[in-house]
Amino acid sequence: MESMFAEMPLALFTTFSSVGAGAFVALAAVVFAAGLDEAAAKKLDRMSLIPFLVACVGFVCAFFHLASPLHAFGVFAGVGSSPLTNEIVAGMVFMVAAAVYVVLALCGKLSGALRRGLVAVCAVLAVVFALFMGAAYMMPTIASWDTWSTPAQMLGFCLIGGAALMGLLVAVSDMRDVLLASGAKRALVALGCAGALIAVVALGAFFVAAGSLPSVWADAAQLVPAAMPYAVAGGLLLVLGAALLVAALAKKSPVALSSVSVVCVTVGILVARLAFYAVQISAGI
Repeated sequence: MESMFAEMPLALFTTFSSVGAGAFVALAAVVFAAGLDEAAAKKLDRMSLIPFLVACVGFVCAFFHLASPLHAFGVFAGVGSSPLTNEIVAGMVFMVAAAVYVVLALCGKLSGALRRGLVAVCAVLAVVFALFMGAAYMMPTIASWDTWSTPAQMLGFCLIGGAALMGLLVAVSDMRDVLLASGAKRALVALGCAGALIAVVALGAFFVAAGSLPSVWADAAQLVPAAMPYAVAGGLLLVLGAALLVAALAKKSPVALSSVSVVCVTVGILVARLAFYAVQISAGI
């Protein structure tokens, strides 16, 4: 279980990066579903600064995993051949696109087709980044991680985390009533519920598969039960966060419920990530 807390910087990286990136998916859903006029759309654009900063926090956390920050430049040596490098490159490409969106939004330069096109690009890159975050852990030497459920978990975390954060931004905005009366509410509910479902199913599948693996280095019969309470707690927090998001979008104390939803989802993702790192079962040879 020591490995679980030793990987805290990476757990924080994958948590905050998935929430921040996912918020751009949710932002795209709101942009396409809300049908806002130009003045309201510009106000919505400016909300993009918050998820961008959340994603930045994730990248800052990743640096604490390195023995020396200067080693960060070495990851670019394996583009195309190293899953870790591919993850970082996908993340940087997303961050550049998101930065362009944020800068244009803050300068009031987004409109019409440019807004829709750029936010769609950011959303696609966010999903790609989330999948590469998971794929970076798919290595034959750690059999418990080398499964489809690893990137699927990250996709689910991205969607539910982003929907929860965007739900809070909507709740505190002066356009709350307009957005909640539009198709944006249905889009966020669908995104949040789908994300929670994908995350919980993938997390469950991961632990079921891990429990059946033999290992010459670690006893799956000990590692999996020890990490299971964390996985269950993480899954329950994600489901609770999704339920609170739905309640908030139904205009029932939207600010309070949305705030608690973000906390539940963020903590749920972090706990689930710690449970994931605790189950490092090497392939038997």
